[in-house]
Amino acid sequence: MKKAFIKTPIASLYRKPDSNISLEDEVLFGMEVEAQEAENGFFFVKTHYGYTGYVSKKDLLFCSRRVKKFSEMKDKYKVIKKSFCDILSEPKMQGIRLITLPRGSRVALMETLENNWVRVYLCDGTEGYTRIEHLDDYKTTYDVNDEDLRDALVKTAESYLGIQYRWGGKTPSGIDCSGLCSMAYMLCGIIIYRDAKLMQGYPVKEIPYEQLKRGDLVYSPGHIMMYIGDGKIIHSSSSMCGVSYSSLPEKDKITACGRIIVVTEPCLLSFRKGIHLFHPITFRISEISCTTNCAAVSGFSFLV
Repeated sequence: MKKAFIKTPIASLYRKPDSNISLEDEVLFGMEVEAQEAENGFFFVKTHYGYTGYVSKKDLLFCSRRVKKFSEMKDKYKVIKKSFCDILSEPKMQGIRLITLPRGSRVALMETLENNWVRVYLCDGTEGYTRIEHLDDYKTTYDVNDEDLRDALVKTAESYLGIQYRWGGKTPSGIDCSGLCSMAYMLCGIIIYRDAKLMQGYPVKEIPYEQLKRGDLVYSPGHIMMYIGDGKIIHSSSSMCGVSYSSLPEKDKITACGRIIVVTEPCLLSFRKGIHLFHPITFRISEISCTTNCAAVSGFSFLV
């Protein structure tokens, strides 16, 4: 498979190479994927968060000098934190709009200028300007204490309040239940499974209903929610037409509750053969179970 970047603001991902079926996911500008040519102008892709499907060729940017430069600038990566952000041709509001990027898109910070303007580099080689207030750190680690992280997760989820429900969506244009939770976690530096279920190989483990804390995940058939405390959850619901608060369902209405283990970098946490580990990670060995030969896995450190 070839390395590629998403070059359109929002790339639609489908379960088959056909755009006339339901949307499965959206992959955002500047995200890296592995891609293999399929049919009908589509490529089969695997995202950095482990989701797979088919994306149109027009959404992909393959290896070139510009792509290599962007891929080597990870230490300069920033993510868009505003709902939408214009990248302009000049560091002034009257500049020509080059592209508008949704929350979660990636850019590289090249230079900080006067009056809170910054120069950014895009994966396609374009350079442009935006406001520093529109950007946030690209988080690959977290060293905040437990309560700070929980507050950040809830605050990030709440930034989508009022957004319409969209099956397969995960931007301020429209978002579904798992899109909301996975984006809230991703923007805080943690990769969880994109769908509404617990999945082996990701840093979410099942916990008892009675132990729920702010930022934990609550699962019901076909649905995922985030617990925000005081008997309330935030979720994106088709019946509520979008992202809103609701009461925590009774215990007999849910299938599982989940909480992240101690992980210091976003990854696909798995020892199963054929699953990629995208970043070195640190975790407590007492909190995971090894299901294959640990000696074959590199990039781990253990907290015993």
